[in-house]
Amino acid sequence: MDRPIRNRVSIMSPLRYPGSKRRLATYIAAVIRLNNLEPKLFVEPFAGGASVSLQLLNDRVVQGIALGEKDPLLASFWKIVFGDCEPLLKRVRETDVTIEEWMRLKCDGAETHLDRAFACLYLNRTSYSGIMRDDAGPIGGYQQTSKYSIDCRFPKATLIRRIQQANALKEKVAFVQSGDWQRTIERAMTYAINPNEVFVYLDPPFYRAGPRLYRHFFKSENHEELCQYLAKLDIP
Repeated sequence: MDRPIRNRVSIMSPLRYPGSKRRLATYIAAVIRLNNLEPKLFVEPFAGGASVSLQLLNDRVVQGIALGEKDPLLASFWKIVFGDCEPLLKRVRETDVTIEEWMRLKCDGAETHLDRAFACLYLNRTSYSGIMRDDAGPIGGYQQTSKYSIDCRFPKATLIRRIQQANALKEKVAFVQSGDWQRTIERAMTYAINPNEVFVYLDPPFYRAGPRLYRHFFKSENHEELCQYLAKLDIP
């Protein structure tokens, strides 16, 4: 079988997510087509930056998507992106990118979806390697003595454009589920008349590096639980 050609990326996630599989989108599209599948719902229970879902939906490989995410910041971000995103865009435009604002958002307990969505985007784009864990530091360091400043990965115009591109697809987003991956899959199955209408793409946290990269990660038993669950799951 010929290797699928990697197309030029036509849509990109607003987030810099560690472990992103954006480059796999073309290959996953090929798998779907070679198996004569036309998923009405492409489900990503470990959404993270959601790069694969965005690309497949934008390219009309799938008819709709559903996202699940255990991290409340990420779940709120996608709920706002695929809802009324204008308040989020306003904050992006008006908020200064400084070490002081980074520290405020790092310590502030965001209570609304909008507050969490903005904290997610801001901390993701201004923290080292996009890591939002409590022990992750800001780009450029606390003293900002590095040649890279805290705002070097926060191009406001680009982020606004990417959020708007994602928002334009919102009518094809079935839901964004906050919580464990099982709940996302089970909820997705209620949208299907038959199992072949759902395609599940799972990209769980890295086995060894997960605790260093994510606010929510897997232990060995969680990976075993996922394995056992998938062995009984009779859908693509």
